[in-house]
Amino acid sequence: MDLFVKETGKENEESIVFITGGGLSGWMWDKQLEGFTDYHCLVPDLPEHGKSKHVAPLTIETAAEQIIELIKEKAHNKKAHIVGISLGGQLVVQILGMAPEVVDHAMASGTVVRHYYGKVALTLMPLNTIFQPFLKSDFILKKFMENAKIPLEYSENYRKDIMEFNTYGLTKRMLNENAAFRIPKGLCKVENPVLIAMGETEMDLVHESAEDLNRCLPNSRIFKAQGLFHVWNLESPELFNKTVRAWINDKELP
Repeated sequence: MDLFVKETGKENEESIVFITGGGLSGWMWDKQLEGFTDYHCLVPDLPEHGKSKHVAPLTIETAAEQIIELIKEKAHNKKAHIVGISLGGQLVVQILGMAPEVVDHAMASGTVVRHYYGKVALTLMPLNTIFQPFLKSDFILKKFMENAKIPLEYSENYRKDIMEFNTYGLTKRMLNENAAFRIPKGLCKVENPVLIAMGETEMDLVHESAEDLNRCLPNSRIFKAQGLFHVWNLESPELFNKTVRAWINDKELP
């Protein structure tokens, strides 16, 4: 398993794998690591992202295989709760379809399983290389982040990830992977508890995809984070952490 992985709380009994969104690296889960010090947490950088830039190519299927391998190698009892947003949410769904036996509870947020076009892609993953020269400007970066509802405290990490995401072929491939993703074969037989989450203000495509997933999965539930957008673990980490903790412990959701 060649992915770079940040690991905390190895002494704790239960493992959680946090899976990043497209174009972002492990820093996006820092507030979750702070909130789950009583769990064994694993945060991989996806292929061609962050400190896993040397691992190529990025596809949803191969990334899912690598995370399954990570769970088998590092998670306690070779099983983990898995949590993902955006592309990470698609990876949660793909992992469930491929190897549900390595998953305890799962949470997939902002997960698209329907066809969409380029304009939508820019909303879900604002990483196209045409924007990079402009993001050197603090003013434009601020406007870009405000549009994505990402708090400005993350501006340098966000800028660094986007500026390093400098291969047009990778950007195109990642967006194509995201847009082409559909419900995996066999997923509708998976009985793991799955929380299908989203920000309440996300586009209709995300809400419609959530309904598709909820109809498919026999043990799932939809959760809408009131007033929040796509990467709501950054926008409201306290609510996100409460939601994850409640879900994986079979408690009432906030």
